[in-house]
Amino acid sequence: MTSAQETYEAIAYASPESLKRLADRCLQEAGAKVTSAPQAALVMARTRETVDNEVFNLGEVLVTSCEVDLDGEPGWGMVPGHDPERALCAAIVDAASRREGAEELRAELAMSLESTREARRERWAGVQSTRVEFEEMA
Repeated sequence: MTSAQETYEAIAYASPESLKRLADRCLQEAGAKVTSAPQAALVMARTRETVDNEVFNLGEVLVTSCEVDLDGEPGWGMVPGHDPERALCAAIVDAASRREGAEELRAELAMSLESTREARRERWAGVQSTRVEFEEMA
């Protein structure tokens, strides 16, 4: 992983099963203390409309967030929907990815992220033929 942003992206796109597997493996190497139990909340989803290029509030999204301490390393996770277990796993993996000696975990997250990006590129390429270009009339 080259950045915290990419780590967060890899965690966000990880399947619940692989995230749980990673978290279980991390817990074999360190002890975790939950500093903020998983809790549901609403966050505002914002987007940019394409005509005037202005940001507007699309609506609220239900999320579950959690914070942990993994032997002194803080970790934070937020996932869409009501999914306390996945939020906890995300926080554990986040904390573990920051620890010294976590190169193997970071490499696994990087490979997972690249696989996700490749799948998204392929899906995007598959729908490009359906793209419609609109012309603005003056």
